[in-house]
Amino acid sequence: MKVEKYDSKWLVNLALEQIPEENEVINNLRNIKEAYVSRAYIYFINPLEQDEHVDVTIPLSHVKMGEIILDILKDKRVSGIEIMKYVK
Repeated sequence: MKVEKYDSKWLVNLALEQIPEENEVINNLRNIKEAYVSRAYIYFINPLEQDEHVDVTIPLSHVKMGEIILDILKDKRVSGIEIMKYVK
């Protein structure tokens, strides 16, 4: 999996609509500039180098993708998202 530039505006907008109280998570989403992308997962931290475990998951609903899950670390960074309709 290789890293590529990533525009997180759609995810920021979705979070603003559905979890507006999560200011720190939303600000961290705004700072995302690159990602490791597969069909079911979008990682914002290299999954091979991540040494922290996911602390909290936050479900969101997207009109085309359906349910997506934000994986949040203890420091409120978003390690990635899971697009549930593609997760096996």
